[in-house]
Amino acid sequence: MLWGKLLKNYLLYTSMKRIATGIKNLDNLLEGGFEEKGLFLVMGRTGTCKSTFGMQFLVEGAKNGERGLYVSFEENPDSVKRTALRFGWDLDRLGVVVKKIAPYDYYRAVESMIKEIMFERPERVVIDSITNLMIYRSRPEWKGRYGVIELYTPTLADIRMSLFGLLERLRALGATYLLIAEEGVEGLDVVSHVSSLIADGIIRLGVEKIAGNEIRTLQVVKMRRTKHPLERMVLLLKDNGLDVVKAEDYFQ
Repeated sequence: MLWGKLLKNYLLYTSMKRIATGIKNLDNLLEGGFEEKGLFLVMGRTGTCKSTFGMQFLVEGAKNGERGLYVSFEENPDSVKRTALRFGWDLDRLGVVVKKIAPYDYYRAVESMIKEIMFERPERVVIDSITNLMIYRSRPEWKGRYGVIELYTPTLADIRMSLFGLLERLRALGATYLLIAEEGVEGLDVVSHVSSLIADGIIRLGVEKIAGNEIRTLQVVKMRRTKHPLERMVLLLKDNGLDVVKAEDYFQ
């Protein structure tokens, strides 16, 4: 009985497909990359290369023949594509679809995003950013309560329930998702908290002072079914995209 269970678990683990993030040294640390059809969170403050990480993830998939969809709730598609060209990535030529969805009506924005995913049928999806979308879920709305229509301000519990529901709907569509979350947004830390509970993996990007220098950093906070280091590594912004090195190697 015990040996049978161990064999079953081993077969499940070895049959698990991983897909590369496109950041070579990171993929080496993650036993090959992200688990296929998982939901992953990249979080950090403004200017920590979260969007670049997302683009590189989609570009890597496109090079392997996988359809990619970049959903933006803030930046226009032309701006996203121009940024990608800075690293030599022609998203149109690679077949990466970029869609801008207005987040101002939360419910309409969610349905628009779901329809885009169902229409495009991508293998990889980047949502930039889940925090920007949830900002509009937190705004007051007209709602029927106690037999009357009144202005109702969603509670943190409402935001939490909406986010749980959204992420489960996304997961059911079968793609591999990279969710970008903004840290330090007043009143919306619940977004990072709830997303981190559901996510299969969490990568935190930051900027820190190391040896007197301001350095971009990357830390793998969580990665299910993966042996990974917890140390903060140096995140390098190169002409062809991102890479990571251990801090001790960077300062040698």
